[in-house]
Amino acid sequence: MPVLFMFSFCYAFGQVLIAKKELETAVAQYIAYDIVAHESLSAAPIFYYVGPLTAGNWLPRGHAAMTYMPSLRYLLSDANTLLHPQFMTRLGINNVVEGDRENFEAAIAAGNRYSRVVDRKFYSIYLTEQGGFIVFKEILDPEDYTLQLNEK
Repeated sequence: MPVLFMFSFCYAFGQVLIAKKELETAVAQYIAYDIVAHESLSAAPIFYYVGPLTAGNWLPRGHAAMTYMPSLRYLLSDANTLLHPQFMTRLGINNVVEGDRENFEAAIAAGNRYSRVVDRKFYSIYLTEQGGFIVFKEILDPEDYTLQLNEK
């Protein structure tokens, strides 16, 4: 019986990791497309990646598995973010470095000129004199997408 439990647990964990990877890949491709498609963004010398305030794991596809096996959520831990700046080099965007929200907010508060070039569900891309800022938003949607379907 313990072997059967471990096999099912490993399979579910693998499915959750696949869901996380697919979401990361999709978001990274959206960002890469936005950077390449806008002339002002493709001319920026550097982009600072600013992650969300909370580093939770929002995975609608993995919700059912994490509901039946709550320990899966703890294996993913809070240290996992939706995307890391190093992921962008796979898509040919080599000028993305780790940034922090304090520097972004300080640049805005100091009166530096900035403009929001892209505004999407997961992120916004700002352009300042220092370079671009990829700022991730807080995801407030419920992870259980069936709740949204039942409300309609």
